[in-house]
Amino acid sequence: MFDFTNSIKAGIAAAEVAKENVREISEVFAELAKQVEKFSGGSLTVKLEKTPDVWGARHGLLGIGSIGAAVASASLGLDKAMGNSVKYVTNLMLVNTQPPNQKAPLATVDTSKLGYPVKFTYADQVSNASDKVSLEMILAGILEHPDSGKILTRMMQPVETEGESDES
Repeated sequence: MFDFTNSIKAGIAAAEVAKENVREISEVFAELAKQVEKFSGGSLTVKLEKTPDVWGARHGLLGIGSIGAAVASASLGLDKAMGNSVKYVTNLMLVNTQPPNQKAPLATVDTSKLGYPVKFTYADQVSNASDKVSLEMILAGILEHPDSGKILTRMMQPVETEGESDES
């Protein structure tokens, strides 16, 4: 008879490694948020947000975006009829903490059950982080990308309200 004891021990050890990896990844994202907040004077932060996604949403189903496509497919029964269910995608979001509280995705993030690798998709690029150092380098690369620079610049601009416009 096969002895599964070593497999059980390996599974427990893998769970501990995964737990440590997830903690480490969370710390890196927390530090990123802290530095974005400091740089922007508290007006911006970054967050990981899960949003509904369906196969059709990534391919322009009905031309109404991921939330609209998810709602439309669910309400029309397409999700079950096509054998699909609403799935979620995690986005690294830049969030304006001041009204009007704008949000903009910087990247899509897919974390392994083991923590690493962490897959990032941004600006038609795909990068995989296999450890803390590569995670930090990829996040730095995302922030250094011109698309992210445009988003950061736009979101750090003060929002003009109706009463503040020039009337000269």
